[in-house]
Amino acid sequence: MEDSNENAAKEKIDDSSNHDKEYSADKEYSDDDKKKIGDDVEKNTTEEKKRAVLARQASSVRSSFHTCISKAPPDGKATFFNDEKGNLKFVNFVIRYPIPIFSFIIILCIASCFILGSLFDGNPISEGANEYAMNDIRSIAYDSLRLAQEEVLDEYEESQPDKDNRRLELSDSRIQEDQGDILIWIYDSKTSDGLFTTEGIKEIRKSEEIILKNPKYPNYCQLEYNSTSATGCKQPLSAMNIFYASEWNTTAADFVINQLESRENLPSTVNTTIDSLNNTALEVFNFLSICKLLDYLGDQCEDVKEVTSLIQWADLIETEIDNIIGKWDGLAEELNETNIEQMTEFIAYINQITTKRGNVVFYLDKNFALDNPKTMFSRSLLYWGELLNGTTTTDESKDELKKFILSDLLLELNEATEKDNNPEVQTYYFMGSLIFDIILRILAVDASLVLIPFLLVFFYLRYMIGSWFLACVGMFEIVMSLPLAWLTFSYIFQIKYFSALNILCIFIVMAIGADDIFVFMDSYKQSASAGPDVLSS
Repeated sequence: MEDSNENAAKEKIDDSSNHDKEYSADKEYSDDDKKKIGDDVEKNTTEEKKRAVLARQASSVRSSFHTCISKAPPDGKATFFNDEKGNLKFVNFVIRYPIPIFSFIIILCIASCFILGSLFDGNPISEGANEYAMNDIRSIAYDSLRLAQEEVLDEYEESQPDKDNRRLELSDSRIQEDQGDILIWIYDSKTSDGLFTTEGIKEIRKSEEIILKNPKYPNYCQLEYNSTSATGCKQPLSAMNIFYASEWNTTAADFVINQLESRENLPSTVNTTIDSLNNTALEVFNFLSICKLLDYLGDQCEDVKEVTSLIQWADLIETEIDNIIGKWDGLAEELNETNIEQMTEFIAYINQITTKRGNVVFYLDKNFALDNPKTMFSRSLLYWGELLNGTTTTDESKDELKKFILSDLLLELNEATEKDNNPEVQTYYFMGSLIFDIILRILAVDASLVLIPFLLVFFYLRYMIGSWFLACVGMFEIVMSLPLAWLTFSYIFQIKYFSALNILCIFIVMAIGADDIFVFMDSYKQSASAGPDVLSS
């Protein structure tokens, strides 16, 4: 029936077409009519071409999308990954059981956090590219040193398996006898006059007194003991011990400087070895002090051993030097500003004496000298003790020490290191046991800045997909992918290298994760125009 109707319609169309041809052949047109007819034909042809192109594009998109969704295997049989219609079996499984799959992923992410928290111990960051350049000579040298240190440490700990118990067996008065940690101060002069000026010395002292003047400091410092009891906290290794010495003998310092300054102050002797030293008396004293330390062994030292006047002269100067150094205790409350120049000159001379320079060289830079008594850099050490009172193990003692520093000192230490704290000295500090805690605090501050792009991505997701629930779930899974990846990376695959830069992957994951959500949602929306076959599986 339908075929006969179609044939009748075609015959009518053909008759109409023939009639039009006959009519148009008999009819004559003017030039204007022909031009108008030509324009109309051209216009209609252009519109038809446009419609044809759009139709082909729509057909291509639908065909491509339909092919992605349901591309059947050539033989129409199911494979390990695809079903007989070409759909991924995993995708089919997720579509059939969306709520169980969603719940499983959420539980997996949360469980990974708890597992990671139970396994996590200490600082995860193991930075150091030289450790992993296997063929680099620096890496080989570094690994050799590290392995040697670990072996020595293991042997030492095996030789003292009851170290903590041995400490506990001592009387309670021996607490804080061992060194638990060291805090290092670094000072950098902001002026061309160096650090050892009145203002610079006061700023250095002010920084150190943040710790030394804290009322709780004696409960955490390393204590020194005599045969019966503690004598007090171990003296810091600092140039402030010199400038804040409990006593400064100006007369003795002048005597030493004058004696070492000119060769004319030497006793008159006739000695071949001494006569060969044609510089100042400082070089002669330096030579004699080394000979005395070596008990005058060697040909040159034996040559001057019998020159009594020289030996007495050197002994007198050395005695005065030792008396002055013996008062470098840093116990003075006020700086003796009138003697700073003399103190600095005295330090310069001591720095030239081989047997005495160990008392001052730690505080000076390499350019400090007699003709340049300025140091642009200096440093000091403060000592912390263990076991602390009330603790029974080294770990417990270290934890108590960190709690004290983080709660009572850290804020003031950070203020002292700020660039605009003072115009004279830029201060820095370093303490090994605080590294991880400080890094965590820095990361916590930086992490607060991550909230800005995080919120931008979240609200943009909400705007694009139109669902608060999907936006929340999307951002949740983006963030929770990190602990899951960390657990797999570090504990399942046992890859111990973890750079601090790994933390920055949150931005990469956020960008890729948000983009994937857009792709999934667009594909889901386009499936509405893919025909009923998209739902057949």
